[in-house]
Amino acid sequence: MNRTDRLLDELDSAYDRHRLPRFKRLLKYPFSTLWRSTAWHLANHVLGQKHQALFSTTLFFGAELKVPVPPCQELWLYGLYLDKAEVNLTRFLLLNLDKGDTFFDVGANVGFYSLLGAELVGREGEVYSFEPCPTAFPLLQANVDAQSQVELVRKALGAAEGDIEFFVAPGVHMVSSSTSREHIKETGVADQSQSVPVECSTLDAFSFSNNIFPKIIKLDVEGTEAEVLKGGERLLTERSPIITMEASFTKSSDKSEEALQVLRHYGYSPFVIGETGNVTPMCANTIVEFGKTICQDPLFVHGLDNIVFRKDAG
Repeated sequence: MNRTDRLLDELDSAYDRHRLPRFKRLLKYPFSTLWRSTAWHLANHVLGQKHQALFSTTLFFGAELKVPVPPCQELWLYGLYLDKAEVNLTRFLLLNLDKGDTFFDVGANVGFYSLLGAELVGREGEVYSFEPCPTAFPLLQANVDAQSQVELVRKALGAAEGDIEFFVAPGVHMVSSSTSREHIKETGVADQSQSVPVECSTLDAFSFSNNIFPKIIKLDVEGTEAEVLKGGERLLTERSPIITMEASFTKSSDKSEEALQVLRHYGYSPFVIGETGNVTPMCANTIVEFGKTICQDPLFVHGLDNIVFRKDAG
């Protein structure tokens, strides 16, 4: 069994264990099921929405990760993100990142995808982790410290270089921190969020000044995807990296729609990631239209999906 197949098996095993009906899960994995159930309830009832605790976990591919709980309790208890959109994205990366590749993790948070990328590209490759959030960055730094192929970039990416305002969401909402004022309002915690200045670069400035050109860019920046893409016109036009982008077909669908149009302007086509990690062309013309085709699936729990953009026929 080759490395990719082994990692896919590990992912499927971890995910399928979670998807089993609770009674069957209890019969097959009694100890781990009771432990996870108890820990899940304690994290929510004891720590609640405002408080956090730091725990270490082992991810499905073997890397160690420190995560804040409750915000990242899925990673803590299962070693992966459980939303189907994230599982499909993980499968796509397993199939498409190879030894020696360069990977941009834009919106790295605490480092799950940066560590996955490091595992896949190996010491011969490079991972660049972009994360401006002052609460997430120290955890990201600690998590990737042993990975020599990972370089941290404590900057936001946008349409232009300079200092910009960054909104730090509190407590369990930490993962929703963003440079978008509208996005932070949609989380319902704008009045509790802290505004701080952060340095902003662009994809073009970073890539061409450092002569670094990624094979894949993972983009998850909480509503500012279009701005990041506008700052990468030359990179996306001349070098054509594969883009994976988190798209919302509920609250922030207008922002996702704008990003879709920017990428189409650059010559990209959207593709849907299937359950095997392979992609097929997205037939819908808009993000909202696409969302209607999958919003009935209960495994897409947050009204989000990750869409792949590329310039070939897939």
